[in-house]
Amino acid sequence: MPYILMQPMTARELEVLTLVASGASAKEIGRELEINSRTVESHISHLKLKTRSRNRAHLVAMALEEGLIDNPCHVTSGIIADMLPVATKRRRGGQNVLNGSVAISRDILP
Repeated sequence: MPYILMQPMTARELEVLTLVASGASAKEIGRELEINSRTVESHISHLKLKTRSRNRAHLVAMALEEGLIDNPCHVTSGIIADMLPVATKRRRGGQNVLNGSVAISRDILP
């Protein structure tokens, strides 16, 4: 057990931590794991206590440093795959590209 953990981490807490590291909100994590967003917040609170982290960013930084989670840049989740660009523009070869880096979840589209 890595030295930063005061108590063992559950499998669910590890799932939540991985999704937090990918930038997902509590609501998005709840949808992905099919649990209530308040339950997600509870898991995050427990993780912060177990790791003595001050906030989510500190929690993720410590988890990455200790090797508890993989680099979120290499994590593929349903949340990230389920995103659509908000605005695109057409380039001269007919290829659509993002006009900026804004994306929204498909779940909130009408």
